[in-house]
Amino acid sequence: MMAGPTIFVIDDQKSIRHALGEMLGVFGFTVETYESADSFLRAIGQPRGGCVVADVRMPGTDGIELVRELGRRKLFVPIMRRAGRSKREARWSGVRRFGIVSTGQSCS
Repeated sequence: MMAGPTIFVIDDQKSIRHALGEMLGVFGFTVETYESADSFLRAIGQPRGGCVVADVRMPGTDGIELVRELGRRKLFVPIMRRAGRSKREARWSGVRRFGIVSTGQSCS
C-alpha cells in the first residue's frame, strides 16, 4: 500500500507544531513537523506528494524565502502560510504565483 501525501508543518513554536501535527493526524493525514524552514530544506530531497503549512516569521529562512527556495529547487507544492498577524509584507504579491494560501489568522 502506497503512503498518501504528507503535510509538512514548519513552525519555530513547538506548541504550534505539536497542535497542528496532532490535529491533522487525528484526521488521518501523514504529518512531518520541522522547527525551521532550514531544517525542512535540509531534510527534503526528491519531490514528494503533499503540502506545506509554514509560519511566515521564523528565525533563519522565513516563510517567504522558503517559497522562493522551493521554487529555485523546482519543488512546487501547495503552501499554506500561517502568520500571527495579517501583515502587509506577509501578503507579498509574488507568493501567490506559488500557490500560497494566506490564513491571515493566528493559530495561537
